[in-house]
Amino acid sequence: MGLTAAGLIAAAEALGDDREMGGHARGAGRTGAPHAMLVNEIVVNAVTGTTTHDAPPRTDPRQAPPRRTLPCGPLPGGLDAWATEAPHTITGKHTIIPDAVLRAPELGIPVLFLELDRGTMTDIADVAAKLNNYKRWFDKTVKDTDGYDRTIFEVTYGTTHDRRPYGYYPAYMVRPPVAFVLDPGTRGSRPRFTPDALRRRMKALRDATSDHWAGMRHGDEGVTYYTTVQLGVHMIRTVLPDTPALRCEGRALHVGRTTATAEARVVGAHDGRLYAHGTTTCAILRG
Repeated sequence: MGLTAAGLIAAAEALGDDREMGGHARGAGRTGAPHAMLVNEIVVNAVTGTTTHDAPPRTDPRQAPPRRTLPCGPLPGGLDAWATEAPHTITGKHTIIPDAVLRAPELGIPVLFLELDRGTMTDIADVAAKLNNYKRWFDKTVKDTDGYDRTIFEVTYGTTHDRRPYGYYPAYMVRPPVAFVLDPGTRGSRPRFTPDALRRRMKALRDATSDHWAGMRHGDEGVTYYTTVQLGVHMIRTVLPDTPALRCEGRALHVGRTTATAEARVVGAHDGRLYAHGTTTCAILRG
């Protein structure tokens, strides 16, 4: 069902909030309906602390499916803690639309973004690429009400004064989590993925996104994560298919508590001629 501009305004007024309204029901399509219904089921599970998965069979088809209590119980905040398909603009032409957004500060989660995968994207690299778009939005800065530049997620979700969001510091370099929920999906009347195939898909997604989350453990200091603050690359010579073997040399220039700086060079393995060089500054996030 489509809504005119006036209809969108009326719908927002009727709901009593200022969230952005969509013009068409995304779940109305042939593949959209199961997706939207599953997102709703995930939210219901979280709010009620129950699930229909592995619940006793229904004895009366006229009754709602039985639900089984989850060990974790319901999440705090109720339905007000959730929003679905809220657009987050990266640029004028690029927008990310999470399947769901959870705000649960009682659990130490200022905001969490949820993406549901039902296997409709065959190439797992396309699913993993969503994190690149999230990072673009997370790194976007805007003017706050006090005139300072801050990341858009800090301003949008009110985490500006949280000194250690999600348990990490420095706060200005911390980014919100994105949770991927992988579902077997359906192809006709059968699951799209067997349990083993779904586990392989989960592993492939983990490996394809490791640049965004992989950390290093250093003895008793816990896990340390790195994220790029500045990167400069300078190309000196063209590299062609018949170019002789090259060697990359890298070294750390400075490693502090919160930042580290490094440089690298690409040189000819035999003649030492310089082909490219660059420097980087990374923020160090300690768990």
